[in-house]
Amino acid sequence: MENTSEITMVLLTHCQLFTPHTCDDSFKIPIQLDEPIWPSKQCKQEVNAELSALCLQVEALSVSGSASKDSQSGRSRGRSKVKFQSRHQEEVTELINRMQVIVHTIDATESLYNYLIGHGMGQVYPHLMQLLQQPGRIPDCRTLPSIPMDYFQYLSKLNNLMIMSQELNADNNNCISHKYLAHQLALLHQTSNCLGEQTQWAKREIQTHFDTIRGACSQTSKKRLRLPLEETQWIDRLTRGLYTQA
Repeated sequence: MENTSEITMVLLTHCQLFTPHTCDDSFKIPIQLDEPIWPSKQCKQEVNAELSALCLQVEALSVSGSASKDSQSGRSRGRSKVKFQSRHQEEVTELINRMQVIVHTIDATESLYNYLIGHGMGQVYPHLMQLLQQPGRIPDCRTLPSIPMDYFQYLSKLNNLMIMSQELNADNNNCISHKYLAHQLALLHQTSNCLGEQTQWAKREIQTHFDTIRGACSQTSKKRLRLPLEETQWIDRLTRGLYTQA
């Protein structure tokens, strides 16, 4: 043991512990800060969601850039085409380039302008559409409509429908007792009714099954109340269909 420790001390004293290490160029990798670490092919729903988020950023930059430029140039209020401030132009150009790359992941020949028009986003983001038609120029906020509030109200209703469908599906398949499913079904009927024709099929189905489910849920004598199998299977199909549609 003594010889081993002596050998170890000799090695430690003779080793160059502070010798700098060099890296071979073949081991270097490019770092893409704006790209995902693990790129994967996205479906159209994921692409549209990402595009919507970027479109909102462009709209906000367009409005702020137009407002600040308007306040600084009172003598040029008659002009509708005003050049971007440099900081706005750089940010918007980067966002538009990112959106074009995202669109090309689905169709390499599709332009961003045509894609937004084809998927109903043109009317929702008017400032962005004018920017795509006239690159480098800031839209006049006085002549363009703002994002319609009906669109956000519609998204809120869809979100409520998805949450209620998830909760009802989870309680239907996992809860020990189905005592409150009739109440949840009534709330789901009210929410689906607010969306108009899009969910009329669900409204009619709920009306057909509601009396049966309410009668089964009113049996207070059972501590662990369970609905019949055919009704639980129907609730599962209903909630899955609504969630998929939303």
